[in-house]
Order: sequence, then C-alpha cells, then structure tokens
Amino acid sequence: MGLDNFYYNLLHIHQTTMNEHQMISLIDHIVKEQMHILKEHSSSLEGMCKVASYQIAEQLKQNNIAVEYVNTKQLLGSYEHVALMATYQIREQIHYILIDPTYIQFVPRQNETLNPIFLEWPGKYLKEHNQCLYDHLTELGYAKINQHDWTDYLDSFLNFHQKNEIPIETIWGIPPKRR
Repeated sequence: MGLDNFYYNLLHIHQTTMNEHQMISLIDHIVKEQMHILKEHSSSLEGMCKVASYQIAEQLKQNNIAVEYVNTKQLLGSYEHVALMATYQIREQIHYILIDPTYIQFVPRQNETLNPIFLEWPGKYLKEHNQCLYDHLTELGYAKINQHDWTDYLDSFLNFHQKNEIPIETIWGIPPKRR
C-alpha cells in the first residue's frame, strides 16, 4: 500500500474531509450550474465538450477535488471527445466519478446524421451494454464508475465493438496493478 499512497500524494489525491454524499452533491451542483450557463449561450451541446470540461474542472479544483481530463483521441486514437475524471479517497479507497455532461450529443436523435467517423451512435452502444451508466451520463452528466463502467464508456467510442484494456488508474498516470 506504500507505493499507492506515494502515487496518490504525488497526484494530490488525498483523503477528503467530505463524506461521499457531500462530494457527489457538490459535483452535481457544479455540473448543473455550469451546464445551465453553457446552455444559455448554445442551444446544442455538440462540440462543446472542451468548454464544459474546462469550466467544470476549474470549479472542482477550487473546491479541492482532484480532476483530470479524459481525451478519447489521446486514449483510443479515435474521435476526439473530452470529459473529466474526478477522484477522491475515502478510507484508503479511491473512488472515480466520470463527468461528461455533453455525452448526450452521442445519443441518436430523429433527423440527425451520424458523424461518419462512427459506425453507430456511441450512446446506442452504451445504452445496450451499460444502461445504468448511460442513464447517469444522459440525465445527470456524471456517474460514479468502476473499471467495468470505464471500459464500457471508452468502448462506446470505438468501432467494430473493439474492447479497450485501459485501466482506470492510467488517467492519473498510475501504473496499472499487476494481476
């Protein structure tokens, strides 16, 4: 456990003074507030992922919540989409919250043309493979996730139903645990 603590301290992932309910409530408030502001200036969230992520990340950082950008192009070599990963520690346990309030742009809509880079809508794939994560991202804009959810989320951006094997910890530069 010593090496894990070294990485967590290096990356500023510390034991929080908030309980989990307070942490999620704060994230919920920040996501709703920033999305309200963004929707005042844009009727569509399409292409707004970087702006939304930046605004939310700044608010989270001001509240001492560790956050890292998730860029699908850098991780997967696929379509570029940016989201956030908030991380906090409670009793030696690391928890992850994926924040992607613009994921709704990847849900099939009537009279909407699919971006030619995709063979199917990412939202369709996620809904079929992880309904709970899909619901949280499309309704709340964030979700507490584990490795399975992380894999499903990233896989939704891949064509041909490829499976990625990117451990959730790599977002923070933490070497994957040997299994």
